[in-house]
Amino acid sequence: MNTGGIIISLSQQVTISSSLFILNTAQNGGAILFTNINQLVQFKSCSFYHNTAFSSGGALYFEDIGTCLINFDIQTKVYENKALIGGGLRITSSISGNLNIPLKFPFYENVYNNTATIYGDDSTTYLQSIVVQKYDFQQQKSEYIFEFYNNQSDLPKDYKQYYSKYVKINNFQSGSNLYLRVYIVDNYNRYLSFSLQNLINGSYPSDVETELKSIQILFDNINTKYSQLIGEKILNYNQYNSTSLGYEITSLQVQGALQTAQVFSISSNIYSQSQIQLPVMMEVQFRECQIGEIIQDLTNQISICKFCQTGTYSLVDPQYLYQQSQNSQENYIKNQCYPCPVSALSCQGSVIQLKNGYWRSSETTDEILECDTNNNSCQAENPLNKNGCVEGYMGPLCEQCDIIGEVWNGKRYTKSIQQKQCEICASRLIQYFYILLKGVLLGAYFIFTMKVFVDQFIFSQRCYYLRIIKLIPISKNSIKDYSGFYIKILITYFQLSQLLIQQPQNSKNSHLCFN
Repeated sequence: MNTGGIIISLSQQVTISSSLFILNTAQNGGAILFTNINQLVQFKSCSFYHNTAFSSGGALYFEDIGTCLINFDIQTKVYENKALIGGGLRITSSISGNLNIPLKFPFYENVYNNTATIYGDDSTTYLQSIVVQKYDFQQQKSEYIFEFYNNQSDLPKDYKQYYSKYVKINNFQSGSNLYLRVYIVDNYNRYLSFSLQNLINGSYPSDVETELKSIQILFDNINTKYSQLIGEKILNYNQYNSTSLGYEITSLQVQGALQTAQVFSISSNIYSQSQIQLPVMMEVQFRECQIGEIIQDLTNQISICKFCQTGTYSLVDPQYLYQQSQNSQENYIKNQCYPCPVSALSCQGSVIQLKNGYWRSSETTDEILECDTNNNSCQAENPLNKNGCVEGYMGPLCEQCDIIGEVWNGKRYTKSIQQKQCEICASRLIQYFYILLKGVLLGAYFIFTMKVFVDQFIFSQRCYYLRIIKLIPISKNSIKDYSGFYIKILITYFQLSQLLIQQPQNSKNSHLCFN
């Protein structure tokens, strides 16, 4: 046990046998640091555990060993050691691009159950590659379609020899920001993880701090004639998020020729020491501009889709608007977003939020009409409105009642006689009861009328024959039947009611509401 460790340097071959290294600490290589060993380092029946390195290589640290072989026999174990980088062991080179990976690396049978704070839990060299993911910046969901392919075999055929991984982005709005999270992984595919605050405060050892601060990720466009990148093209530790463990890109604007696919590259300086030294290919498919945007030319080939910001809108197809604005004979058409009308509460993109008291036939028109304020049925500001109408109303200017329930989820409404407002119909059970009651009353009326008619007929016949045989002098007026007169009065009442009381125009459904 010691607090300095062992340094072995400038040797051809090194053999360590039948040794136990426990509870040792050092800056690099908690137990042993090897540097400039030319041919062979071998371990026989050795154990390394509970050792700690303040920087790299919890138990063993190899530096500038070139093509030197590292052999562990089956009895040698390296376990439960700790470091910031390479919990079990680490192999490094002071010359960029001069690192050789020994056979059997990362020595799974001998090096295990070690812990690294930053990366490389058991055996490691340097960070190896990058992984790219899409993320929603500040809860803003992006409309573009993102795909990441981790295998080189998934690359388009013509690009396989130039790139190692593939990012494919479809339906991208030219001129909008690209929101990506880039992870750097080690040979175990573990994400690089460090505390940004500790790095800024200088809490890490100088060699670890230098390594972390030197990491850069570069976004570059291949065809500068048809695409360009504006803004945050180089990421470093300042863009690292210690919670998500990734480098976050939030201020990179991507511009390109509309309806084309352009190729970009994502590279990093970690590739100078990694086993994978090819960058990531990023293909962006630029969509055409959509309603709510206008086309703006930046160069002869590059255009952007400018989104109509708050207070402006556009409901015209941007391709048509652009073409018409270019026509000198129709230059009265402006290729621009229009200011929000006074009848609107707010506007943005292709969205016009109307004020209460106004109506339009659909969300694709800016022809806005003022409603009748007496019934207050046009309530576009109401979050429960449908087609700008309050519950129960429908149609132009929200003046009709939904009598068959086609808009309000099966609920049927009718206009009340007293208040001239749409009110919900009674339940079907009550309506069936009314129908049955009216049927019973109508049947009773027919029976009663028939009885009255028969009685009156018998009475009139008796009177007739008594008058004919001159037994009793009975005049015709005394036997006159008034039932027909009463029926005419009732029919006249119903006819006048139909004319004077407004009735629903839509009669698709045979069920009626009864008030």
